[in-house]
Amino acid sequence: MTGWDAAKNTSVKIVLVLLLFLQAHPAIAATLVVSDPDNRQVIFIDTINGERRGAAAAGDGPRMVAVSPNGQLALAGNYGSVQVAGNSVLVLDIASTRAR
Repeated sequence: MTGWDAAKNTSVKIVLVLLLFLQAHPAIAATLVVSDPDNRQVIFIDTINGERRGAAAAGDGPRMVAVSPNGQLALAGNYGSVQVAGNSVLVLDIASTRAR
């Protein structure tokens, strides 16, 4: 087996693993998590059809969303407003589109 054949086999294995993951977790894999500080919420958008899956209420000024490595949770820092500094982190369940 040449180096190219080994690389092709590795690429095929990676693609198959990704496809299996997407089938096992379709709601998680196809969701974009976006902070909306003006409306004090975090929005979940289906990346396949572009529709809104849901929204979770947040504190003042939610920003900087980070998704866990397994894609099940997201964190959003509540930065606050000009008048009051924020000091909390919102933990979100991506599959249910709800805060924990």
